[in-house]
Amino acid sequence: MATSTQGLGIADNMIVPHPITLELYRKMLTVFYVEERMKAFVRQGKCGFQASTRGHEKLQVGMTMLLKPGHDWFFTYYRSKAVAVGLGMPIKDIFLGMLGREGDPNSNGRNMPEQWSSRKLRLVAPTAVTGTQYLNAVGMARAVKADGGDEVVYVSSGEGATSEGEFFEALNWASREKLPVLFTVQNNDYAISVPQTCQTGSEVHRIAQGFGMPALRMDGTWFEHLYEALPPVIEAMRHGAGPHWWRRWLCGSIPTPRRMTTASIVAKPSCRRSPVAIRSSKPNGTCCGMVSSLMKKWLRCARNSRPR
Repeated sequence: MATSTQGLGIADNMIVPHPITLELYRKMLTVFYVEERMKAFVRQGKCGFQASTRGHEKLQVGMTMLLKPGHDWFFTYYRSKAVAVGLGMPIKDIFLGMLGREGDPNSNGRNMPEQWSSRKLRLVAPTAVTGTQYLNAVGMARAVKADGGDEVVYVSSGEGATSEGEFFEALNWASREKLPVLFTVQNNDYAISVPQTCQTGSEVHRIAQGFGMPALRMDGTWFEHLYEALPPVIEAMRHGAGPHWWRRWLCGSIPTPRRMTTASIVAKPSCRRSPVAIRSSKPNGTCCGMVSSLMKKWLRCARNSRPR
């Protein structure tokens, strides 16, 4: 359905085209409501494990839009619902996986929740062990290079996993062999249980630079920065430029509800800087009046459609 942007005060000199902005927000709101439903299921004891994607929606969905689903490879970690939604995994399949039900296409309900996989989407199943996806991604990139393909291998983790040995091995192999690996660290300054300052003795992007790898640092709550900076990097990687590393700062993500002090500490910045709610105050910003107005309409429709 075509959406009219006239009358919403939208400037024509936007960085991101209107259709891309609308697709981004539709998928982000889908993730938002999946998470809201999962919070209820966790409280009811119907889900054994949930790692909320709140705060990561924009960067994860945005990456699936900047790369090529079904062509590029995706090696994710346990907090990646938005990648599955962005790639086009049916919502029914996501809930079957989260609830461990028969018919789950990821593992027929045998895997832990949050471990998505799809041959069609080239989404590779992660493990519950942090950091193991990095060497797997490097192995896939070696195969891509040996076959002469132009696929990009996306691999991601939180900042806490960068203290694992697999991360350093992967950086070394990818840099030395000029492999098409896009290393993405989703940094919310809180490595699961401790602040990043207690987890890492250096800044994570400096570690990648130590291996001779180009590194970018961006605010992952703004899609404009990603849309401008990453396409030329991705295109260069398809033509043999080698790996690239970038860190995206995020708002804090909300953990599974439990009695712990860190829950309240991490949740507060999520409310202030939620990518679903944040919008640009710049005249040429993408997420301004149009998105705000549409978001209010979608939220109102969703509330009205809830069973009484």
